[in-house]
Parts: sequence; structure tokens; C-alpha cells
Amino acid sequence: MPSSPRGTITAPAARTVDDRIEAPEVESGMGKLPGLQDVTSDLELDKPEVMVDVNRDTAAALGVSVDDVRSTLYSAFGARQVSTIYTASNDYQVILEVEAATYHAPTFARYASDYGPGMAEMIRRGLVRSATEYVTANRARLAFREVMIPLLEAHDALLSPAAPGTAPAGLGWTGDASLCAPWSSAGVPSLSLPTGVDAAGLPLALQLVQAPGGLARLLGVAAWCEGVVRFAARPGAAVA
Repeated sequence: MPSSPRGTITAPAARTVDDRIEAPEVESGMGKLPGLQDVTSDLELDKPEVMVDVNRDTAAALGVSVDDVRSTLYSAFGARQVSTIYTASNDYQVILEVEAATYHAPTFARYASDYGPGMAEMIRRGLVRSATEYVTANRARLAFREVMIPLLEAHDALLSPAAPGTAPAGLGWTGDASLCAPWSSAGVPSLSLPTGVDAAGLPLALQLVQAPGGLARLLGVAAWCEGVVRFAARPGAAVA
């Protein structure tokens, strides 16, 4: 059952130390490919690390929690991001909720108990959102699409993680879609490729995005990435 009428370059974490060491070679190889421009990496293997030892008693006496310290250090030195891509994700959520509510309203009014909790909650949120919220979100969606399509057309693909972390265990939900939602919202083709599994056997993946009409280019880049990554293990399987 559809949720609504609309339906629906950062590198992923390396699986091993050897993979991280080989990252510059991969970066260099990608930079030589026709059509790829400005290939860079934020991986820095030669930078020092600093260990922070928090005096919990002193911090507690000052009313500072360990989480406050962690958050402050992460804001100063970490990779916290605030960008248009997250705005697009939030706008898409508004659109998805309103359109799901519009599509399902007659049925939901009679059979709400038959809906799953996640879907039911999304419909309820959509039912109480205003027309102004929907129009504002849709304008932002169209503006994001207008900005991104020329950028995507100028490159073979945009590379990013498919999700902030691994896929979740079990079938309770499909995981964090914040990095996929902007492209679904913009209506552009994207695909994900498995790149590894964590210690619990849960999969990691990268995401490739192209402009409308660029599916052939997208698949070509995907084939190249697949050949470079050469990941063949299945989730839950032992990885040497």
C-alpha cells in the first residue's frame, strides 16, 4: 500500500585498517576518471589524537554533565553538519505526512486500528498540519530540486553514505532515512551499494545519486564502485 500519491561526496566508513590505508589510492583513482571532478577525502591518517580525561566529580560540582562535555567537544572539533540537505529532509517529511493523510484519510477514519503504529502516527501528524506548512515545504522542495539538478548533471554521481549508520536489526523499522529523503523529495534516481558489515553483522552501504535521465551514468559509476569495493559478504555472515 503506498504511503502517498508521491510514493516515494562523503565516503562510508572503512571496514578495516587496510581499507583506510588504501583510501588515498581509491581517491587518486577516482580523480583520474573522465567526468569526475574535485574528488577529495576528509580522511587524515597522519593527524594526532587527543585523549580527554573528564573529572566527573568536579564536572558534577559545576553542574556540567559528561554529555555536555561530549556535545561541546563534538561541536568544536567533530563533524556536526547543518546544511540544506537536512532542511530538504525535514520538508520532505512534512510533505510525506500531509500527502499520506490526504490519501488515507477516508480509510483511516474507519480502520485506524488496522494500521501499523508508524504509519498511523504519520497520518495523524499529517491530519493536523496546516496548508501553509505544506505549501512552504513544497516550495522548499522545488527550490532544492532546482539547485541540485544542474550540480548532479555536471557530475557522474554524487556519493554519500546511504544512512548515518548500519541498518537496524530486525524488521521493526527500515532505519534512518535522513540521507535518502532529500533525493526522494527531489525526484532524482539513486541507488545504494553494500560496502561492509559491522561486528554484529549489520550492513553498511553507500548511496549514489544522479539527475533525472542520468540512470545509465549512475549505473556506470555504481559498477565501478562495486568493482573497487569488492564486497560480497551477506549480512549476518562472518567476514574475514
